[in-house]
Amino acid sequence: MASTEAAAQSVCDRGIQACKDVCARKLFAKSPEGSEIPFADRRKFLEAELAAFVWNNEALLFADPKSRALNHGRIGLRLTKPTVEEIPAPEGEKKSQWARMRDAIKTPLLKAFARLRLGAGKTAHTLFSLKIEANKTSMLTALKSKSIKPAQLARLGFRHVPEQNEFFFELADLKVESHSASAPAPPAASPELAA
Repeated sequence: MASTEAAAQSVCDRGIQACKDVCARKLFAKSPEGSEIPFADRRKFLEAELAAFVWNNEALLFADPKSRALNHGRIGLRLTKPTVEEIPAPEGEKKSQWARMRDAIKTPLLKAFARLRLGAGKTAHTLFSLKIEANKTSMLTALKSKSIKPAQLARLGFRHVPEQNEFFFELADLKVESHSASAPAPPAASPELAA
């Protein structure tokens, strides 16, 4: 019974995805030059244009509040929180600096597990898995207190991302009135005209 339902769900999922793909290919918008472009590309273009407008007119648009309500929504700048992020692996390398550091920590710990007398012999280290995670909150606190320098953080495979303004827009809920296809009924004759 469960396999039949799973098979039916799979067929439905493939059908829905096929419909989505067809619709995505059919959704086009007119570019400013008059040519047809996919709607998703047109949306990205308009978002980029709106962001450029906001960044180029930041002082004019936002004196005190960092957002402005417009007819069709709200545009503005939000201050992001400072954070620490992992530096990606250099091009051509499979592992990042943090991944190599994590492996350098993990391997001796697993070997130490193997030396413990757990009654499982040499396979004791295969009975456990270690997950080593970076505590980014502690890293950020250490950076703020200057107990760690950005260069030391980089050797661990992380970088500090300071707070910064980030563009955003929110579309307003537009209410569209429905219009019937039939013509409106003529007004009723007034009693004075009927006489």
